[in-house]
Amino acid sequence: MKRITALIVVLSLLFVNVCALEVKTMQQAQVFFEAVEANIKENVRYEDLTSEELYRGAILKVLEENPQMYKAVLSGMLESIDDYSSYFDAEESQSFFTSLEETTLVGIGIQFVMLNGLATVEMVLENSPAEKCGVKAGDIIKVVDGKDISGMDIETVSSLIKGVKGTTVVLKVARSGFSNFIEIPIVRDVVSTSSVSYEIMENKKGVKVGYVRLSQFTDTSAQKMAEVLEKVEQETTNIIIDLRGNTGGYLDQAVAMSEIFLNGGKLIVSEDYRGRDFDTNYYATGDGKDYQPVILVNNSSASASEVFTAALKENNKTKAVVGEKTYGKGTVQTAFRLLDGGTIKYTVAYYLTPKGNNLEKNGIKPDIEVFNHYEKFTDRYTEDFSYSRKYKLGDVGKDVRLAKKYLEYLGVFYGEINEIYDENLKNAVYMFQKSAGLYPYGEFDITTQLELLKVLLDSEELVDVQLETALELF
Repeated sequence: MKRITALIVVLSLLFVNVCALEVKTMQQAQVFFEAVEANIKENVRYEDLTSEELYRGAILKVLEENPQMYKAVLSGMLESIDDYSSYFDAEESQSFFTSLEETTLVGIGIQFVMLNGLATVEMVLENSPAEKCGVKAGDIIKVVDGKDISGMDIETVSSLIKGVKGTTVVLKVARSGFSNFIEIPIVRDVVSTSSVSYEIMENKKGVKVGYVRLSQFTDTSAQKMAEVLEKVEQETTNIIIDLRGNTGGYLDQAVAMSEIFLNGGKLIVSEDYRGRDFDTNYYATGDGKDYQPVILVNNSSASASEVFTAALKENNKTKAVVGEKTYGKGTVQTAFRLLDGGTIKYTVAYYLTPKGNNLEKNGIKPDIEVFNHYEKFTDRYTEDFSYSRKYKLGDVGKDVRLAKKYLEYLGVFYGEINEIYDENLKNAVYMFQKSAGLYPYGEFDITTQLELLKVLLDSEELVDVQLETALELF
């Protein structure tokens, strides 16, 4: 039955796109084809004619006359399976595979999460295209290349932002204090960064804590994690592992990373296939760390992140899981390369946790549930302008330095902080004026100075209550 449904969906997709009849929507097209199918099967003389033959014949005929619909057919077939199955053409296929290779990530260099249903930038990577174009942590992405992303899930939004090196993606973001969206064109590039980073922090009691951030499960993440932990352990064994916004990656890396912490014989994860002969259990084989980390998660932590979290949580190897309920992606996909260079990716199994729980649509509930929030900015950068003159390209003055400092904080200036009104500041002032609803011409007049301070004092900052909570557990 699923195969017939898939064929109906594919034919409906083709019909809606290439036909000029009164059937306008996918739902109308599907009802239309089902009615035609029922009529034919009831009256046709050939008793052995099947629904599958009807739809396959129709699709092949459409493809013969419209070979450009090849991608639409394959996409329709795969996407009718579930949200995670898809077809990539040759160019998209290359991007898909390289996206999981360490130091070859192609994109703009941001990590974002779905915060209250909004795509909120959580981190902007240093020296990334996004940082150079003024994207700021806390920005809410509203539009990507003209597409309103309201209601889209994190994987769909991510796929819109990623793309081929050298191409441009245009974001429209909402930023605290700005009345209009800020439009930011960004040229995609290779973002050379490790999937694992760390820093040593102190909590309010003065206790040292190693904060380890894992952005994605790439092909070398477990090795990188082991190397980072070796450095952190020279100062402390109080460890926080931050998986917020980590949408997954390679399963073998989630398994290898779990083995760093689990003792031999402990079940890490199971793969549950339709054919039981393919079911696979993954067990730890070595000696795990003798301490228990805190794991930070949110509603964008998915797939391999959930496998790793569940492995430690259900084997009692976490001090606590802190944050929000995870995404709930518990399906195993396999990818096959096609002769045309494209790739088909589809679901073949479920992930089951050590206790046999199915992650799909369920996710992992944290031990300590806590949500981040925004607070009004009121007490930083309160030095006022002199309001004595207008500044333009080539001018010099203390107000210029102050403007650069304030605009850098708001994420619209990128460059050297000094008293010279340079091209970078002109562009930043233009962007600010446009976003604030002022006449945009790139000169820093008194009206713009007043508005800048007002926007600054009206702006809000994201308070990372989740991290603060995790730090205080040590």
